Amino acid sequence: MAFWTNDGREVVPRLVWLIDARYSTPAGAAERMTFGVDAENGELRYATPETFGLNRTAWSMNYNSANFPNSLTWLWNEGFPSSAVPAALSAYQLSQKPWLTWADVLMQYDDFEIVAHHPASHSSWYSFASPTTHWLLFGDFMAYELDAVAHEYGHGIYRPKMGPAPYKWWDEYHAANEFYGDLSAVVTDIRDRGGAIEHTWKITSDVVRNLKAPTTVVGDFRDWYPNRRFVGLSSSVAYSNSTIFGHALYLLISGGYHARVGGSAHPNSGTIPAILVNPTNSALVLQIFGVALLDMSIAGTPMNGPNLRAATVAAASTVAGATVAANVGNAWAAVGIGHACSAPPSVPTFEIQPEFCRGRHTITWSTSPNVKYHGELVRHPYSFDVADSVVDGTMNSCVQNVGGLSRFRMRACNACGCSAWSLPSTMQYYPICY
Repeated sequence: MAFWTNDGREVVPRLVWLIDARYSTPAGAAERMTFGVDAENGELRYATPETFGLNRTAWSMNYNSANFPNSLTWLWNEGFPSSAVPAALSAYQLSQKPWLTWADVLMQYDDFEIVAHHPASHSSWYSFASPTTHWLLFGDFMAYELDAVAHEYGHGIYRPKMGPAPYKWWDEYHAANEFYGDLSAVVTDIRDRGGAIEHTWKITSDVVRNLKAPTTVVGDFRDWYPNRRFVGLSSSVAYSNSTIFGHALYLLISGGYHARVGGSAHPNSGTIPAILVNPTNSALVLQIFGVALLDMSIAGTPMNGPNLRAATVAAASTVAGATVAANVGNAWAAVGIGHACSAPPSVPTFEIQPEFCRGRHTITWSTSPNVKYHGELVRHPYSFDVADSVVDGTMNSCVQNVGGLSRFRMRACNACGCSAWSLPSTMQYYPICY
């Protein structure tokens, strides 16, 4: 049913047949358009351009810039191959696979303009070239890795919906960004293979992450939401936290229990609970996460674990019904989101005791069970937007050495989220010891 209006004054319901027209080629290319035909008289009422398109063009770039390639040489376009360039052809062909994986998800997408093969780089990344132009860039090595191509493609799904990236790496926007990349990689792999294998959950041949057992990979990869990471000045913080979401994805698709069930639930008391998650079709899981992302984007919902849980449970209820929605909730509970809490903790209070000797100060606060504390420090007059995280744990005190007038604030976090930030307090530097 569609509705016509005359500047909003009258609404006329019309029955419209939606015709989904598409084609695909043996090479994996595809196009798609939806037509709306009036059911009464057969007139074409509207046609949408393809809701998700990719200009499948492979280029070589000789300038190492992730944002604005300043020199591109055309190598490959749909139906018009140039000289045989294996890396360009590989990037061209592999980019079709995540496109086809996401093509039927019930959400509106942004177009990707170019696939670029970068002969001087051994990395793979996605970035914006402008607000309306998107680039998928692949180095020689990663152009042959479906996981890498599909992962970067997932960033192209996520970032246009969730907007500009926050400055702080602990912000769960970043963890979710990496997670949506891994979601794209996993479901594309399952679709391409016709099912999951052990390596499906290992991201790239280098196994940079293992969603089945995150803590088995060298590095600080987390699998339990109450113990998410806050301290760090690099993207490693985002990767550390992304595998919490990734392990929930593994459980939701494969079924089973948390990889460390019965192990330490730090910072919570007790052990990780045995919550059974039933296996769910991967295409349905992708549909659920796609709808949830769109819903969060439209509502302006901040990205974090509890909000993503609520959005995916709601999306699952809409897309697949109450039973699947409950199972989605179990997957999140299995990795600790919402575990042993009913709400975020209250704002912590702290006391700063200067030692009146250079910049040394002792900060103390009261603690509560099942709570981690997150503190930030910034030099005056800078905003907390550029503050450093200096507290991350269950401790009740810390010592800070400041080099000048500085401000400190804290918040408390549990499995249900984080409190608001406390009001900041100042610390100053004493040039001599009194």
